[in-house]
Amino acid sequence: MKEKLEFSFGLCYPMRYLFQKEVANRFQDTGMFMSAYELLDQIDLTAEAIKCLAIAGRQTEAIKKSEKFIEELELKGQTSTLAYADMLCTLGDIK
Repeated sequence: MKEKLEFSFGLCYPMRYLFQKEVANRFQDTGMFMSAYELLDQIDLTAEAIKCLAIAGRQTEAIKKSEKFIEELELKGQTSTLAYADMLCTLGDIK
């Protein structure tokens, strides 16, 4: 048993969130946007999750979540980041 444990730490398994992001991308490719939203929301990829909500036809929920995300970025002082600009563009597309 000890010999097997020596090699178990050398294995390079993909991180769980990367796997979930890949599954979410596959869901998007097949048109399952709400399933993709749920996975992306679990791993805190808020911007991509909001885009899935908008594509799935839940504009009011997407607008509320995007406005909340923008407010959080403004409170953190991250208004010059790519995520802030991307979310502003996404909000404009939804409205």
